[in-house]
Amino acid sequence: MIFSTEFWPFALLWATMAAAVGALLAFQAGDRVKNDYRKTITYSAKRSAIWSGGLTFVVSLLLVRFLMYYVQPSFQGTWFGYFPVILTAMTPAFILGMLFGGHAGKRGWVATIAAAVVFFGVAGVHKAYSTWGPGNAQRYAALASIRTATSEETIPPTDPNKMVQVDKNVAAFKGQTALTSTSQNLGSRFKIDPESYVLQAVQGHRYWIAPLIFANSADNFWGPLFGNYAVSPGYVVVDAQNPDAEAKVRLNFNMTLLKDGAFAQDVLRHLYQHGYNDGKFVEVKFEVDDEWRPHYIVSYARNKFEGVGGLVIEKIIVVDISQSAPKVSEYELGKEPEWVERAMPLTLIKSYVDDWGFYNNQYARDNGWMVWLGLRKDESIKAAEFDQNYTTDNHSVWVIPMTSVNGTDHAVTGIVVYETTKNEAVFFPGVRGFNTGETVKETIAHAPVFLGKNLSVDQVQLYSIYGELTWVAVITNPQGSMKGFAGIALLHAHGQNASEVVFAPNMGVALGQYRSQLARLRAGHGQVSRVSETKELTGTIVGFGTIPGNMQQPNTWVIQVEGDARIFAVTRDSYAKIPMVREGDKIAITYLEVGGNELAVSAVKVERLDGPLTAAKPAGK
Repeated sequence: MIFSTEFWPFALLWATMAAAVGALLAFQAGDRVKNDYRKTITYSAKRSAIWSGGLTFVVSLLLVRFLMYYVQPSFQGTWFGYFPVILTAMTPAFILGMLFGGHAGKRGWVATIAAAVVFFGVAGVHKAYSTWGPGNAQRYAALASIRTATSEETIPPTDPNKMVQVDKNVAAFKGQTALTSTSQNLGSRFKIDPESYVLQAVQGHRYWIAPLIFANSADNFWGPLFGNYAVSPGYVVVDAQNPDAEAKVRLNFNMTLLKDGAFAQDVLRHLYQHGYNDGKFVEVKFEVDDEWRPHYIVSYARNKFEGVGGLVIEKIIVVDISQSAPKVSEYELGKEPEWVERAMPLTLIKSYVDDWGFYNNQYARDNGWMVWLGLRKDESIKAAEFDQNYTTDNHSVWVIPMTSVNGTDHAVTGIVVYETTKNEAVFFPGVRGFNTGETVKETIAHAPVFLGKNLSVDQVQLYSIYGELTWVAVITNPQGSMKGFAGIALLHAHGQNASEVVFAPNMGVALGQYRSQLARLRAGHGQVSRVSETKELTGTIVGFGTIPGNMQQPNTWVIQVEGDARIFAVTRDSYAKIPMVREGDKIAITYLEVGGNELAVSAVKVERLDGPLTAAKPAGK
């Protein structure tokens, strides 16, 4: 702060104006005479003005410098954006001016009170005009660019191979282990903030990534205080898709800017001092590009409504910190590089969705004051949770189940799918009739397979798997203050029954069990993203084998039919005679079309065991 050259002319200007006000207030009181029991003291108006102005100058200069360096006010809003600067600079002017004026000047009191009334009055009216009332509520609700899906649209499908199997708690545990295991003994100088992990895709694969920050005060505080830049050598990478993969520390970078860094090493202070001072830094996230170069992605917004409300992203600032001299680039929202995943801040999305859910309905439009005052909330909905999903077309979206505003109602009344890189979203009102994630978490926790085990249900997320809405949970076990990975649990969104929970030690096994469950139950009731399709195939078996099961999964038999490269997975639940099948048998298969090379079978008929091959029918029919 002391050695920084930015904003000194600005601070000097405001300190000079404050000094003039302080001196004027002291001078207008005139010469003053004070009598005590020994002597009479005369206070010269000129001398009082000099002392008041000089002291005001010093105090205001320091306060404005502190304001510009630490608070970083946005020059937008009331009093042309100068509200915080005027308040900071002029408060000591009026206080010291009145003190050196002896509190006795009537004109001084009138001027002080009048200035305060005008100053705060204008600010209050400005704020109320731009934020209060149902009319403004409708304006704020319109900031969310949410359209209602057509009847033909479906929720973007999720790639089962890119689902998150490692939650942030497990990532923090693995990352800390990797840091302390390096040959450079990095753990003695650096640490990792568990909250700094960001989920992102690099070259199509999802990871938890967090920067190394300074653990020692010498690096974090005292060096930057005197302009000596400390350098962070890199970041930690934890595989989010594979819980068995070891975390890695990527080094050989020279990162001199960090989020919440000390003094000049703070990335937001660096941007503020280089011209980004008329808006608001809504969110800053650590991301790496597809070449593994580290960056900070900063969402920069301005108030759309009279400068005091209605934040709208104006630009995306990308700060390349791979070298000691940072490189700053800026882009329009939606036009940032393809590798950037978190351009649209979650905090802003939450605000948008809340306003849209409360006021974007006919009742709120017809009864604005009733809803705004909280007297009635008919037709209003709210977000239950926010899940970041990775779709099959390789981009991230927020999947947001919506519920009624009734605190005891856990039923989903629709789904909002919000883009992470632009202000666009789609509301699916037909996706409804199942419970929210917190209720699902309790359902999964009470599954029979978990009874008597010290396991936790974490990171419950809603995915579209094989066209079916599915809750996916990461199961963890306590390991001291951290958590370790224990498995994956899946539950069909419309199941809500603990006995239907699929649990397996890894995603591949869990998906295999889930495919078989979908095939057996023929799930799909018109309420999911698309109805599961069943198809039939008749031919000769040319490949037949058994995959041994375990306590979590029964044996599975795999079949390959002549002229078809796909593999069909069969369990005894689908066909009780499956152990007696052999190569060369004529077979009719009814299977679930879920994509991929391994398909789940819902019905089987074998000519040698069951007679002539007519159309295969589902088991139990």
